[in-house]
Amino acid sequence: MKNIFILFLVFTISCGTKTHNDNSTNYSNEGSSVIEISKLEAIKSLHPTAQFVLKGDELTWLSDDIPKPTEEEISYEQERLADEKAKTIAEEERYGDSVRATTTTLSSSSNKQLMSCGEFKDEIIKLFDKITIVVSREKSSITRFENYEIDTQEALDRNGEFFGEWLEVKKNWSTFNFRLYEDSKIIGMDSNFEVFTNITEYISLMILQNESIRDLLLEVAYPKESTTMDSSGNPVDMIDYYYEESIKFGNDALVYLDKIESFSCEN
Repeated sequence: MKNIFILFLVFTISCGTKTHNDNSTNYSNEGSSVIEISKLEAIKSLHPTAQFVLKGDELTWLSDDIPKPTEEEISYEQERLADEKAKTIAEEERYGDSVRATTTTLSSSSNKQLMSCGEFKDEIIKLFDKITIVVSREKSSITRFENYEIDTQEALDRNGEFFGEWLEVKKNWSTFNFRLYEDSKIIGMDSNFEVFTNITEYISLMILQNESIRDLLLEVAYPKESTTMDSSGNPVDMIDYYYEESIKFGNDALVYLDKIESFSCEN
């Protein structure tokens, strides 16, 4: 197997409904929100692959291998989906209130205290302390995989864990980025403000590399006939494809990493 991570250090549901004309709807109230769930939605939820025709309230069932739901079952599913959607909307509204409250607090303090360039650089160092740990663990995992110390499934499981850690890094940076923009420009940083973009792009590319590695491992674990063709019409070796893709993302990330490392508070 190729040394996959030579550059790793831097790095519908389709519904079977044929025709429908649904007028039966169930409602749920959550605060001021009125949730409407149609009979069609409920039937799809109960049996996603079923074939049926719904005209008004008249249901013609076409799937002999799937039991036709009763009116009571459909009504119950409408209520359940309405309640579930209402809870989701309520949670989103509470989250929105929280974000607006945070924005108001940050905006009100924006003219009172500015972040110095030195303080900002300290935040970058903290961020990359976390990134270094993720990269180190990823490199260790793939090295063990290449040395046959762990099997493909374990490598895949760990890849999924690392993907979650990268998303957490991205979330932390986005939160900090938002906070900084809401506060004000950084003192002494007007000429270096592009570092935001550089770090954001670096993290995004590392996440893409992680996804390419996952696709490569999946191809190793569950090989299948390639449906991707090259310019000559020949099937592409997907292991080679994902290998090259992961290398490209790693190289692109290196460009942004160099820019980040050259960041300075001097104007």
